[in-house]
Amino acid sequence: MQKRQIEANGIQLMLTEFSEQGEPMLLLHPGGILASFVWQDIAPYFQKEYRVFAFDLRGHGESLAPRHGYSMDQQTSDILAVLDELGIEQAHLVGNSLGGDIATHFAAKHPERMLSLINIDSGIINYIGENGEVSESKAEILEKRANRKVPVYASPEDFVQQATADWAPLDPMSAAIIEHKILRPASEGGLTYVQLPEVGVQVMDMVCDMRFETCYPQITCPVLFMPAAKEDNFDTKLLLIEGHAKHLSCSKTVVIPESTHIPLFDQSQEYAEAIQQFLTEVKAAQKNLAQ
Repeated sequence: MQKRQIEANGIQLMLTEFSEQGEPMLLLHPGGILASFVWQDIAPYFQKEYRVFAFDLRGHGESLAPRHGYSMDQQTSDILAVLDELGIEQAHLVGNSLGGDIATHFAAKHPERMLSLINIDSGIINYIGENGEVSESKAEILEKRANRKVPVYASPEDFVQQATADWAPLDPMSAAIIEHKILRPASEGGLTYVQLPEVGVQVMDMVCDMRFETCYPQITCPVLFMPAAKEDNFDTKLLLIEGHAKHLSCSKTVVIPESTHIPLFDQSQEYAEAIQQFLTEVKAAQKNLAQ
């Protein structure tokens, strides 16, 4: 595994390359306090067959966090710029939460660059509106994000010590956040692991405007839906998937038992095996059509 900063779309983005040979597979992480390190357990399952890589979304992880520029157009342009920078014509996109939401919009906007789309509890249900994930209004959501408390630490060592005590007992995701200790300067001094409010508000503004029903009529690649079994709105998601799938020539839905919204730390093997099976089936079907 190698990490390096790349210049893409006028911004420095942190790229993580897990392997260098095979069909390209881009992994896109959940939002908020998470970054590409969430894939550290699942990426090894694909390294022998795929060129696996990830990048920290703008405003996340070790990528830069400009004060402006968090629209969906900007986010999908970042993916395009990364692919172009790496000389990749087409890729499999695997996303969880925000990463999959953005990947879905990219697949709709640039279908010619897609090999497949794998959505891990993402790209299914709109955040607000009819059949939305939450009942709050956009104004309420943005106000809440603007007023969210930002924890501040004097140093990385202080963060590790305090977070370890405050979050005990540590679940795998919390432990990974502490291990990687990706911190940014807080507005009034010190360091914090959360997005600053001005960035978080813009990200949530984008999230509130997402409308997945407009995406799938434009998507031409095979799609794997993986809704989380233990999350709210599960039944609604299954109904929405039925509607999305009507626009697709090839799709599959897999539900991993006991799965949660971010399952990459405790069910990496189950998810990797399901994704591998899907891609094997897709390749077999494509081979049969070509004969």
